[in-house]
Amino acid sequence: MIEHEILSLATEDYQGLWEIRSQVVQLWPALGQDVEEALSKAVLNLLDRGWLFEGLLDGRATALRRDRAREVLRSAPVSAPPHEGSRDLWIAATEAGERAYFSGALAGSPER
Repeated sequence: MIEHEILSLATEDYQGLWEIRSQVVQLWPALGQDVEEALSKAVLNLLDRGWLFEGLLDGRATALRRDRAREVLRSAPVSAPPHEGSRDLWIAATEAGERAYFSGALAGSPER
C-alpha cells in the first residue's frame, strides 16, 4: 500500500516527493507510467486525513493549504530532485500521522 510507505518515510523526516517517488518505483515497478497519479492520490489521501504536514515549497518553510498542495501535485513533476527555481513539495508526518503509523492504522503488509 503506497500510503503506508509514504507515511513510513514521512515519520522519519521531511521527504521530497522525488525521494518518495523513487521508493515507490522500486517497490511497485508495475505502476510504470501511472506512478505520478498513484503517488498524487496517495499523498492527497494522507493530507485529507490530516496525517501529513502539508509541506515546504520553494525552499522556504511554508505550511501549505490542501488546495495549494493539490495545485503543486498537479503542476509540478515529482520525478527529479529540486533545482534552482523549481517548485518542490516536501512532506512530513503530523503527530496524528505518526500515531496512525505506529498504531497500525494502515495495518497489514504493504501490497506490492
